[in-house]
Amino acid sequence: MATGRRAQLLTIAAKMMFERGYYAVGMDDIGEAAGISGPALYRHFRSKQHLLAEMLLEPSDRILLGAHRIVAEDLPALRTLDDLVEWHVVATSAGVNVITVYHLWLGEMLEPDRTMLEAKLDEYIHLWIDQIHRVRPDIPALTCRSAVQTLFRMFNMPYEDRKRAARRHDILVTAMAKAALNGVLLMPVPQAVNRRIAS
Repeated sequence: MATGRRAQLLTIAAKMMFERGYYAVGMDDIGEAAGISGPALYRHFRSKQHLLAEMLLEPSDRILLGAHRIVAEDLPALRTLDDLVEWHVVATSAGVNVITVYHLWLGEMLEPDRTMLEAKLDEYIHLWIDQIHRVRPDIPALTCRSAVQTLFRMFNMPYEDRKRAARRHDILVTAMAKAALNGVLLMPVPQAVNRRIAS
């Protein structure tokens, strides 16, 4: 986990990229905003792409670790899903700038870093799918995956509203996500799907 000066630089860079866009922010700009020279910034990050990678990978590690801890408590599945919803909202509430950068500029990551980030996201999604299947093992995995990804979009949008009224927005999104999740758990599985599963 980035700490101290390195974490401060990542926070400054995320804010600038949120406000101006990835392409409009250079290493010199980030250094100037942080009170250091551009060349000094390269002592912390080899390039803007490496800075972007650490900006996105570190929060992903933290969110994934928290989710694993929740699952490891081995509580009833409905309680675990509730806890996962609440953890996701808490873990991302202070990182709205980073969420925006992720959605808009993920494609600017170097391929190995992007592959690593996508693997972490896939692992995180599967944690949710496993808990849904504890309640509804009859729901196809692809349907569960689509539902979880829809929940994540609900968590993360809209960025501007979340920045203006973070606490109110987080309470609303938590309630809406739990309601949507309950809808998934209560959804009927079409007979055609049931027949394919049985065959």
